[in-house]
Amino acid sequence: AKALYQRAIAIVEKGLGADHPTMAIYLNNLGNTHEAVGEYAEAKALYARTLAIREKGLGPDHPEVAMSLNNLANIHHVRGEYAEAKALYQRTLAVAEKGLGADHPDVAIPLNNLANVHEAVGEYTEAKALTERSLALRERALGADHPGLIDSLNSLAVIHEDLGDYVKAQALHERALAIREKAVGPE
Repeated sequence: AKALYQRAIAIVEKGLGADHPTMAIYLNNLGNTHEAVGEYAEAKALYARTLAIREKGLGPDHPEVAMSLNNLANIHHVRGEYAEAKALYQRTLAVAEKGLGADHPDVAIPLNNLANVHEAVGEYTEAKALTERSLALRERALGADHPGLIDSLNSLAVIHEDLGDYVKAQALHERALAIREKAVGPE
């Protein structure tokens, strides 16, 4: 896949130019490929270039800019660069809220990602608040028993475990399990 993306990038660059918005699509996809195999330095460079192209061509508040910010933040997060990840996730959230509105269900993604960074650095109260907000957005959009809630419920349960509230954690895990069993069966 890498070779094909690199070939497509060369074609787009020759035909449309290095800063054309179409270039960002292929750079992002190549970044995804590098990220998937743990080549984080390569992915980071590609995501940074994608972000620069999108900011220049689409403006700093475009939803595709938020996606690029999120991808770059993911790399920092996985590399343990939490301050950088947090700053990028905060910017992602701001762009998403501005472009989509604070109550849009897609805002749940940067909320959840930002919560994960807070949890990783032991900021459990902040992580809990962000995860609860993310879960509430998803519940409003999907309903109280939708399988799309399972990850948020389990994330919130882990945060409650971190805070020592094992009763609440168990209740959230049990709710997630009940939704999963309803969706796919008990076995």
